[in-house]
Amino acid sequence: MNNQLHGMGDNEKLEKIEAAVKAQMKRMTNDKNDAIVAKYVDRVELGKEGYKYRYYSDKFHVHTPED
Repeated sequence: MNNQLHGMGDNEKLEKIEAAVKAQMKRMTNDKNDAIVAKYVDRVELGKEGYKYRYYSDKFHVHTPED
């Protein structure tokens, strides 16, 4: 990156560095979010038979003896 900054003014350098930092932060945030999504387990399975029961059972921690 130093070669790219050679011959630029201070403001241009700062803008270039700021853009590079923002891009890196965006990549890191996206990677972190992807990892969180990958670990998520869908216990409700919205749209499948019995989803209302699963939703309320999970939300209120209420289960019938058959569970």
